[in-house]
Formats: sequence, C-alpha cells, structure tokens
Amino acid sequence: MPGFDHIIAKSLNDIIKENLGIKTVQKIENRLFEKYGISWTPALEEFEKIDFVLKELFGDTGAKGLEHR
Repeated sequence: MPGFDHIIAKSLNDIIKENLGIKTVQKIENRLFEKYGISWTPALEEFEKIDFVLKELFGDTGAKGLEHR
C-alpha cells in the first residue's frame, strides 16, 4: 500500500511540523540521520524510527506522550 503510506506520511509531516516547530523537527531529522542514515521523508513511512527518536528527545513516552500535549 505505498500510496496509502504516502498519504499518511504527508499528513503526519504537517501535524508534526505544526505542533513541534521547525527547530525541534531539525533535531529529530539530525538524529534520524545519525542513528539510521535516513532523512525525514522516508522516516515518516517507518514511524517506529521517529518514535524511537522522540523517546530519546522527550522521554519514554515518545509519540504517545506528545499526543497529550
């Protein structure tokens, strides 16, 4: 389902950037590249990698904790 994944990734991109801000997203992008060697866009389709980086930056709650903000 590559088409569906792309639609979800686009929405997720907009939501994350709107809620976290550009500087935080840049930190996430840098860490994704350091840890996995991937950029922001492919990581959006492999959300577990973003969640892992969010846990590193924001604590054990990761993406789930940010939902409650």
